Amino acid sequence: MTASAPIQGVYAALPTPFDEKRAIDPKALDHLVDYLAERKIAGLALLTEAAEDALLSAEERRTIIKTVTARLKNKRGWLVSVSTPASYEAVELAKFAESKGALAVILTAPRIPGIGYRELYRHLDRVARGVAIPVLLTSRPGNAIDALLPEELEALIGHASLKGIVAPHALPSVIETWAKRFKGRNATILAGTSLAGRGSMKAGATGFVCGLATIAPELAAELWSALKMDARQTVDRLENQAAPVVEALGPQLTGETKDGVAKLATKIARRSLDSTSHPPTYPFAMMKETLKMQGHPVRPDVRAPYESPRPDAIERLRAVLSQGGVLP
Repeated sequence: MTASAPIQGVYAALPTPFDEKRAIDPKALDHLVDYLAERKIAGLALLTEAAEDALLSAEERRTIIKTVTARLKNKRGWLVSVSTPASYEAVELAKFAESKGALAVILTAPRIPGIGYRELYRHLDRVARGVAIPVLLTSRPGNAIDALLPEELEALIGHASLKGIVAPHALPSVIETWAKRFKGRNATILAGTSLAGRGSMKAGATGFVCGLATIAPELAAELWSALKMDARQTVDRLENQAAPVVEALGPQLTGETKDGVAKLATKIARRSLDSTSHPPTYPFAMMKETLKMQGHPVRPDVRAPYESPRPDAIERLRAVLSQGGVLP
């Protein structure tokens, strides 16, 4: 990790609480912001996949930014993910976020027909020209950059205004590849909190964006501190404690391929080719269910086509959270 990296620390991936009509619940959102602002994390990450951002309208995204920043009152920094593929809308949202104090914009381009390298480059270029704050890209299975050829990816990463990458599901080996790509550029490299935190830090990660910091901010903050100091015994203890929670609430990291051809293809592409899509469901509702179990006024409702967890899944979650120390 570069000591002078612009963005460091652990950022909580903020979920979007809904009321019984599946509209944004401003009181629950205020509560979550107040709660997290008092924890020892670096800040919040708004409109990530954990916020069900793909199912939010443009106006709802602006409402969330306005609500959160009014409540946050500069107590903590915050990042904002911009996932719309429409460049005009992306630029406007990025400008709005900048006006409200965002530290950086995270471009999360979905894979849709007609969006290739040229379109992605223009998209990045227009957003970067529209704001003065750092612009980062998201690299995760299934998004647009995942489909680029190696030379196209290198050209995109070479954009002078690009300041780093967010790779929430990447193994340390992939984090290391991203760090090498940005070598000498004082870039931000954000991983996801997983059971490979020490490896990610040694590989070049400057921080983490994760759901663990939302449901267990004290544990996430302690883990970050231990990682910075390379306190191995403490890191091992905390990661062992967090293991059942991470496994229950987050998409699993894919293992390193053992197949010779696949390994060679991965090396040539300079990124993992093992998993190009998420599992069928991502447990947005499980994160909200966890917050509800902890006593926060958050309903576990999600927007269709996402589904709420079944009663048996909730009971298993309760046992896992107790095992991981997230519930008493």
